[in-house]
Amino acid sequence: MFGRKPKEENFSESSELSEGMLSPETRLDLDIQPQNDLDLFPESVISRPQEPVPEVVTVIDKLSGILSPYFIVIVGLYLYKENFLIGFTLITIGVFSLLKISLKDVGRWIEGILSFVGFKD
Repeated sequence: MFGRKPKEENFSESSELSEGMLSPETRLDLDIQPQNDLDLFPESVISRPQEPVPEVVTVIDKLSGILSPYFIVIVGLYLYKENFLIGFTLITIGVFSLLKISLKDVGRWIEGILSFVGFKD
């Protein structure tokens, strides 16, 4: 339009590359049956013997396991007035964590109550 011709690009080279990359010769063999359990996972997933963990790391891990439920409860108490649902949820999670109660335990309790009342055989 302004007297300048557009540059001619060599599309043949790029089309050859894309055809080579998308050729039907390369396909995934999804029907390969694993010979043992180790063939199911790539090598990066298989656990290898780990280096010994420094004592500082284990102490900090234990401390965080002890302090985190208290922190969750404190944050829940702080949020309780402004947002009842989030505060109550955090307090409940923190108390369950402090008492080492899991969801399986709660499920067993509910099943026990339902069987006691007679709703479940």
